[in-house]
Amino acid sequence: MVNEVSDYVAECFKNGVTDYEGVCAKAKERIKEIDLELAKIDVLRAEKIKLTNVLRELHDDSVKRNRNAPSAPNIELDDSNLEAQKLRYEICKLIEETGAILNSDLIQKVGGYSGHQRVIRAVKFLGEKGILARDDERRHIPGPNWNERPIYEPSEA
Repeated sequence: MVNEVSDYVAECFKNGVTDYEGVCAKAKERIKEIDLELAKIDVLRAEKIKLTNVLRELHDDSVKRNRNAPSAPNIELDDSNLEAQKLRYEICKLIEETGAILNSDLIQKVGGYSGHQRVIRAVKFLGEKGILARDDERRHIPGPNWNERPIYEPSEA
């Protein structure tokens, strides 16, 4: 990680950015650019899923399941993805407001059918961090690290 920082700072110096505030501002600006590109990818991925579902419903041979095909990268689990942060925040907020909730209800209220995979990945992420847990009825509840739940600031988006 030290090399990444020193390499980035050196690159900024080459481009005339020589102070702490400037380097930080440049990094924040680039993060926003990357988040916009990732959001475009998420929109395209959702459209692809919808079109694949159309083909599957029409029994087109092009959508037969290939178990050896690589799955889509799981970029949404990255902490720097603002859309993923917002989704995890919404999940935690819903659980805070409604209490224990089943997976199906959570998907319906937060992501809808078209976003169910994103919701499941976000719940998995929160579970792995100990922010969410499950009760005896397999409902999602606050986990041992609930106080570390994400805080989404809309002004940062």
